[in-house]
Amino acid sequence: EEVKDEGEKVTEEVVPLKERGLKKYKDKSVEELEIRQGEIEDSKNEIERDEFNEIDAVLEQREWDSVVNTSLDNAIENLEKLKEKERTMPNGFGAYAELSELSAAQSVAEKYKNENVSRDEALADFKESFISGDPA
Repeated sequence: EEVKDEGEKVTEEVVPLKERGLKKYKDKSVEELEIRQGEIEDSKNEIERDEFNEIDAVLEQREWDSVVNTSLDNAIENLEKLKEKERTMPNGFGAYAELSELSAAQSVAEKYKNENVSRDEALADFKESFISGDPA
């Protein structure tokens, strides 16, 4: 908070890092964002460090959304892509989830692909596999 001469307080709205980044980088591809991260990864500049962290939060959210906010068929395909990304690290960065977590989540997706399971049940299993690496 800043205090003006007359003692009036001026508050600055603080926007959470991820929310700020989601708006700022919504039109950028993963590849573009990872390339930018690579350019500023070791920067000591505070503005660039903030930019790196914003991009990091956006990429992590996109990864999560690519698995959880899609159909099981797409989730399986996206998990396979993330496993490949973790192995090959294009642009110098792997997946945010560990390979074991990705494999566990893929196992859950394949388990439910042909079964009549509610979205809530499947989502709970996906979350469990990402948290513990062990699908239910």
